Amino acid sequence: MKKLNAEGKGAKKASFFLFVSFSLLWFCAGLFASCKTAPVQSVYVDPLELLDSESSFFLSIPYSADPLLMTTIIESNIQDITHENAENAAKRIDVVYAGFIKSRKSMELQLSGKVDFPKLVQSKVFTRKNGWIESSVEFKNKNEISEKYSIWSNNGLDLSLPGENLVVLGRDTKGMVEKYHAKVNDITLEGETALIAPVKEYLSFTDEDRVEPKIKFYATRPQSFLTMLTGANLTLRLLYVRGSMKVDPKLKKQYLMDLEFEFKDSRTVPAARGALSVAFGLTDSDVTQETPWHLTISNIKIDREQLYKLLLLI
Repeated sequence: MKKLNAEGKGAKKASFFLFVSFSLLWFCAGLFASCKTAPVQSVYVDPLELLDSESSFFLSIPYSADPLLMTTIIESNIQDITHENAENAAKRIDVVYAGFIKSRKSMELQLSGKVDFPKLVQSKVFTRKNGWIESSVEFKNKNEISEKYSIWSNNGLDLSLPGENLVVLGRDTKGMVEKYHAKVNDITLEGETALIAPVKEYLSFTDEDRVEPKIKFYATRPQSFLTMLTGANLTLRLLYVRGSMKVDPKLKKQYLMDLEFEFKDSRTVPAARGALSVAFGLTDSDVTQETPWHLTISNIKIDREQLYKLLLLI
């Protein structure tokens, strides 16, 4: 297979991975401060449900899918950290979900995650000395009592810890906090931009995923995603591309990836199948056409190091 196009001109590390940098801060802080006004979480809220549908590319990364990946991300973002400390911080992450809006000049991120960190550390970590400016938002519950949530901002990045073992950051942080508040208080939001059902269902971290964890992704506008992944400018009429990746149990230095393509026009599938075979070098992968519009490619081999570079440069 061709090498991943991970070294694009002008490529940058996305602020998505700043999230795991915070994990080290929380882990190393080990300090507790009283929470002033945030309500106690009594209802479980799935962090995936806090994302909206505005993004064009979505990721689900459970720690258990590849502990080394999370450790590598932390080591890449935090200077002078030891490998042991990075490992300990990574272990506190259960799963993170992210949505991206990418243009030629910028990248917008929306992220939510389930983490095993003490929530009561904000007074020591999110300080003006560390570059954070605190503000707050208030939403009323069913009893018309206002509940306050803190939002911290640093260099254009917003972050909040609205509930137990829950973090949200990036685009429309306030909106994600409001969604959390509504779910905890069983309130219906008018005009809510909820994550569309197909994306939510596919990315959800289920009990089955805990047995065989995978990194999963879903591209609702897949053209730019295919270009990034293959390095080729493939012009395909697609509704979506989705797939999953896992470490090859037989060869730890590589990943195995499965892809699903949903086409707008079945007449384009034969030509697309040939183009994809060339782009991915499908010599020993399995290609299945399940319906006239749906194509599945299984067991695409990807070098693990190249995949790490790609994820760090999304």
